[in-house]
Amino acid sequence: QISVPTTSGTGAEVTSWAAISNTEERAKVLVGAPNIQSTVAVIDPLFSRLQSQTTAAWTGFDAMAHGFEAFVTKVGSPYSNGILLRAIELKYKNLRNFTYNRMDKEACENMCCATTMGGIAIAFGAGAGIVHGLGHQISAIADCHHGHINGVLTLAGERYNQPAAVEKLAAMTQAMGI
Repeated sequence: QISVPTTSGTGAEVTSWAAISNTEERAKVLVGAPNIQSTVAVIDPLFSRLQSQTTAAWTGFDAMAHGFEAFVTKVGSPYSNGILLRAIELKYKNLRNFTYNRMDKEACENMCCATTMGGIAIAFGAGAGIVHGLGHQISAIADCHHGHINGVLTLAGERYNQPAAVEKLAAMTQAMGI
């Protein structure tokens, strides 16, 4: 199985998870199974350049949410946490430039790398959190892009997580240069 992502957002090319949307029932189901992941992932930033500005922003924020949610979970590992901090840094430093100029070669490549890194960390078992848990279902019910819903839910979700993840949130902000 070969995956060729066309956005800089899901990281699905390196995980054993798939999201299946039923538009008639307005529901979304996540399916995880061994051996459904690709054996080869072709990460070509040229495909990501074809996204619209809106899609670049929303899929980029979805990948950013993968990074910070997987980082603050309690099930992460030193492997996933190291990858996620770098992915968060790359997304934070390149999402705006890439959204406004998909021809920015460096921003495009960094977004693609960070997206795949987030997927790898999730595949290592880091998982996601409250933003994605709610975001998948709300996006199905509201017929709205998943990354857009993640953006709407992020502030409330991470405020909820803050008391249990102060050190991790501090490490994330440091990785972003804040």
